[in-house]
Amino acid sequence: MADRDTLILLDILISARLAINYVSEMTWTEFLGNIIVQDAVIRRLEIMGIASRSLPPELHEELHQLPWYELDQIARTMAEEYALVNIAFVWDLIHNDLPKWSDVLEVVLPDRAMVPPL
Repeated sequence: MADRDTLILLDILISARLAINYVSEMTWTEFLGNIIVQDAVIRRLEIMGIASRSLPPELHEELHQLPWYELDQIARTMAEEYALVNIAFVWDLIHNDLPKWSDVLEVVLPDRAMVPPL
């Protein structure tokens, strides 16, 4: 894996961890009422999708456990079709999918010391 690719994967992992961390102490009702946290989480999802586009297709195939197409589509929806963003979908994604994706990335990254704890 090229150094550039490693840094991109690290960006994806950090964004996933930050999004999870932003809501870790919140209830659904608190999240629903906090537009600042919603914006922060949505931005992290955008970063994840945009970063995933920068990776070569071979790496997507190698890391088939990650939903590359979905990451791209999520980012496009968040950035370009923001009126279609379903905040319940975002909440579900943070709680059900991002932890799994983070786990995969933590295993894949070659030097776990590079991964900052959040």
